[in-house]
Amino acid sequence: MRQPARLLSAALAFTLIFSTSLPAGPLSPPTGPVAPTPGPEPRIPINASTTPGNASALFRITQPGSYYLTGNITGSANMHGIQIAANGVTLDLNGFELRGAVNSLDGINVSTSRGINITIRNGSIRAWGDCGIECENNAGNPPSVNVFDVASSANSRHGIATQGRSQIDRCRADDNGGSGIVAIGSSVINNSAAYSNTLDGFDVNADSILSGCLASNNGNRGFYAAIGSAIFNCTASNNTTGFVTQGSRIESCLAHDNSAIGFDLFTGCSVINSGAYRNGTIGIDASSNSLVSNYTSNENSGIGINAFSGSHIRSCSINNNAGTGIVASSNCTVFDNSLYNNGGVNPAFANIQVSGSDSRIENNHCLDAPIGILVDGTGNFIARNICSGNTVNWNIAASNVCLVILAAPTGVGFSGDSGGISPGSTNPNANYTY
Repeated sequence: MRQPARLLSAALAFTLIFSTSLPAGPLSPPTGPVAPTPGPEPRIPINASTTPGNASALFRITQPGSYYLTGNITGSANMHGIQIAANGVTLDLNGFELRGAVNSLDGINVSTSRGINITIRNGSIRAWGDCGIECENNAGNPPSVNVFDVASSANSRHGIATQGRSQIDRCRADDNGGSGIVAIGSSVINNSAAYSNTLDGFDVNADSILSGCLASNNGNRGFYAAIGSAIFNCTASNNTTGFVTQGSRIESCLAHDNSAIGFDLFTGCSVINSGAYRNGTIGIDASSNSLVSNYTSNENSGIGINAFSGSHIRSCSINNNAGTGIVASSNCTVFDNSLYNNGGVNPAFANIQVSGSDSRIENNHCLDAPIGILVDGTGNFIARNICSGNTVNWNIAASNVCLVILAAPTGVGFSGDSGGISPGSTNPNANYTY
């Protein structure tokens, strides 16, 4: 009866001896991060076999997909570099450059009709005979294109020119023979720059949005935005005109050192928390029904703010302009502004001039100009303004409503809850303690 027990003991001993004799693998993993084994590149390279060209383009993309450059491309006369003729295309320039040649066409040409979901990104385009990037209108059926992280420079026409509803982010367009960035369709442009282009820095169509952009040293306008656009946190410097738009909202923008007007605005614009500094003529030229609020206009060579009929100007700081500080036409309101030393030495210039009728000029502080407040229109209401230190503090034509009181300083100072010359409870200039 003991034999099964001996057999079991022998089997266990054999198993133990056999297992200890097997070779063991390494107990410590290799140093460094564990990297996956790379698979095949899922994208399609741009080359003669995958994207063959034709008589007008070196390479053509005719099917949806994700494409990428494997090296620089040099252009040829009378040919585009890459032509996109399909929807659903992403073209990654992969950090490489498309460089044009004499009499070449576009660096990248988007020709597909009604194109959608097309993205171009991450590279540079230079010296093409037409545009760096151009989208074709195709009989009124333009493609919509997204362009991200692209620099386009020294092209014979525009740097980047889109047609449909497009988005352009983190792009730069320099030294182009036309405009830097042109967006014919309603578009969104963010954090982009345009330098030293022959025409405009940015030229965008109606209902577009520009944010965080810079236009400098362009031959015409820094920014042109058609009706109903919104422009935020943008700067225009050393262009001919800084900003030109109509019926748009401009907020937190700066126009400085432009050779003509800082902000040239047509009907119905709003300019808020912005400024014009040292422009060659007018700081802001606002057409009818405009709003200018919390704005600064300093050291411009002409008028600080020129506002036409139905405009509202409030809470602005207008100082040291060579022309009149604020010129208001008819049916305007000019409230709560601070103006100092406008008009230079020209005896005809003023801190505020009202040239029309039915305007309301109230609670402004006007100092040290040839004329404090000049009203040469009729039927205007002028109240609660302070003029001091001007060569002529007030010059008010007949048939306006304006009461001026020469206020002498109180003979003694005071401290506490009351003092000074008692204004009386009906005096609108009274101060109260309660």
